[in-house]
Amino acid sequence: MKGLLATAFFLISTIILGVTCYMAAAGKGALPLLVAFLAYLVMFVRLGCMAH
Repeated sequence: MKGLLATAFFLISTIILGVTCYMAAAGKGALPLLVAFLAYLVMFVRLGCMAH
């Protein structure tokens, strides 16, 4: 079950970071990319590092 959750987390976060990276490259601003990266970092620390 942990493997499935880890795969889902990284798949969803990759999609979100990819979309926000595309938005930043298309000139829509870098703020969504920064927010998505910080949210990814917080979720990674809470779900990955602090869960053990």
